[in-house]
Amino acid sequence: MKSVTTCLLLILGIMTTAVRAQTGIDPVKRATIQQLLQITGAENNVRAVMPIMARAVTQMIRTTQPGLPAAADSVIQKEVTAVFLENLIGPNGVLAQLEPVYDAAFTLEEMQQLLAFYNTPIGKKLLAQQPGISAQSTEIGQRWGQSLGPQLNARIAQALKREGLIK
Repeated sequence: MKSVTTCLLLILGIMTTAVRAQTGIDPVKRATIQQLLQITGAENNVRAVMPIMARAVTQMIRTTQPGLPAAADSVIQKEVTAVFLENLIGPNGVLAQLEPVYDAAFTLEEMQQLLAFYNTPIGKKLLAQQPGISAQSTEIGQRWGQSLGPQLNARIAQALKREGLIK
């Protein structure tokens, strides 16, 4: 029995080392990161901003190809959303790419404290409100950036003229 236990521990150690080598993150910490991503609704947050991002891509394409028929908008948005969804989860998805970010930013103990916070009433309220806040923040940021376009264009043109780079 002792040799079976030793063998199992050895196999577990090899598997843990293999997972750590593959991801660079301790398996226990990686599992905690995944819990944190799940409880914070990372996937839902990304899904919430997808329509905004799809509209932004559509506007960008419209700027470069103004002659597209109006029906192109829905096709573009559908395809942008499909590509985002296809690349959301999985080993190379955006959620997996967030794991090293959380690994670098927080210790295991800190992530456990965050999980505990998100299980409190105020933590649950934050989680419930966050997708809407994120979506609204993204829209505000887009409008703000777009509103600065004319000022940026004028300022850049002025600086390029001043430096003698354009006439």
